Amino acid sequence: MSHENEQLNNPQIIDYLKNLDNRLTRIESKLNIEPYASSPGNIADAASQKSSDSSIADMNIGEYWFANLGILVLVIFFSFLLFKPYPEINQFLPTVLGFTITGCLLFLSRLWKNSYSNISNYLFGSGLFLFYISAMRLFYFTPEPALENKVVEGILLLAIPVVIISLSVKKQSVPLNSLGFALVAFTGLRIGEPVLLFILLTCCSAGFVIMYRYKNFDKLFYLLLGIIITYLTHLIWFLNTPLFGNDIGIVSEPGFHIFFLLVYMIIYAAGLLTKTPSVLEEEFDISISLTNVILGLGLFTIVCLLTLKEYIFIHMILFSVISLILAILYHVKNKSKHSTNLYALASAITLSISLISYFGLPAAFTPLIWQSIIVIALAIWFESKSLVVSNFIIFLMILFAYLISTKSFGFTTVSIGFVGLISARILNWQKDRLTLQTEFLRNTYLIIAFITIPFSLIEVLSIEYIGLSLIGLASLYYLMSGLLHNFKYRWMAHFTLLASVIYILIFSLSEIDTIYQIITLFALAVTLISVSLFYTRMRLKSNTDKS
Repeated sequence: MSHENEQLNNPQIIDYLKNLDNRLTRIESKLNIEPYASSPGNIADAASQKSSDSSIADMNIGEYWFANLGILVLVIFFSFLLFKPYPEINQFLPTVLGFTITGCLLFLSRLWKNSYSNISNYLFGSGLFLFYISAMRLFYFTPEPALENKVVEGILLLAIPVVIISLSVKKQSVPLNSLGFALVAFTGLRIGEPVLLFILLTCCSAGFVIMYRYKNFDKLFYLLLGIIITYLTHLIWFLNTPLFGNDIGIVSEPGFHIFFLLVYMIIYAAGLLTKTPSVLEEEFDISISLTNVILGLGLFTIVCLLTLKEYIFIHMILFSVISLILAILYHVKNKSKHSTNLYALASAITLSISLISYFGLPAAFTPLIWQSIIVIALAIWFESKSLVVSNFIIFLMILFAYLISTKSFGFTTVSIGFVGLISARILNWQKDRLTLQTEFLRNTYLIIAFITIPFSLIEVLSIEYIGLSLIGLASLYYLMSGLLHNFKYRWMAHFTLLASVIYILIFSLSEIDTIYQIITLFALAVTLISVSLFYTRMRLKSNTDKS
């Protein structure tokens, strides 16, 4: 500001600031920028908004939370009354009392339908739940039940959840629908017939998926709850149903129950399978598939290890094939990377378990190492970087486990090296398809190959052939470098050839026969001179091109 402007008095400063404010306002209007305001009025509005938010939270707690909690306590109270044995009275009376309470709750629900809609909905669900508990009172909770007919028990206890599910569809109520399916599963446990339980759980799985797909029950927690209810109920049965006072144990019969775990997994996987990518949200996709895979694979593995150990190879192969088919279907139909990767990874894990169970350790390390190539091929088909990384981590885990557990090195060590070479080559060949931005994985595979192959040759071969094999390995690296135009193989060849020189001159010459000494030294000399001639020719050609 000039000297003249520095002498402005207060009125002139005020006029100047007003003029500046007007200019900024015009600029903001031209650029469609919301004007910044910090006037007392706006501060008051902010304070009022904060107060309003606090008031809303207060209202929610008072109106909804306490209402739900109160109804829950009321249901517990009535259930507690119905659970009492009352041996001195007619056993039909507690059930009649329960039905009467149910009627009162349903009447209040209808009476408050318009004025207290939130409480009305919870009273409706609570009344139906108490109706189910009252029906159970005819058969349980007393030494002398009113009825002991298993057929009547099954029909009655299954009819009530079916009615609840039907009403939930009519009212479009997700909580009521979940309650209905949960009671179906619970009824299967209570009746205690394994085959009936598995059929009911299959129906529940299908019911959850059908409601999700066709009845607008497309809520994340709804399908997650269905998966948890299904697998948890099966687990409770497998542990001898301790809910009803049984000692915790393992139920091994019928053995075919393990196949129902595969049925549940397939049904829930099918629930998302034909959803279009625009409808299928990413978080939904991850959550459902991850829960389905973890619970399905976890329970399947537990059952195999505890009761079906002699058939674990066949069962794990079956699980692996089904998971792979699901991964392929997700890739083809949905283009869903997350579900594809999860089911492909589950397939790889179960295949590994089956190989370990069949071959045993340490014999299983060799097929486990070569399995890595199959997973990389699948990752390329699915265009999945995460599957490549997961396979790399598993490969390293197998490598470290092998190095820690083995006392002698043989064909498995050679396999590790060649799998490393093949994996690095495949990743470099398909790096554009996988959009790999880093050389870390490929370099690590090459380093593993560079170390393990010479070491395994030294361990496996007779000393007469070690020098020749190292020379041949170096020549192979030079050939690969020339064919693939990749300098990394050239450096691997340099160091391998140098290692062969050191090994031959220091260790092997004094130990091998004369004929092998001559052949080895001659091969080494020819290789070294050939490499030198090759590089000389390259330098001369380069100089000619520059000229």
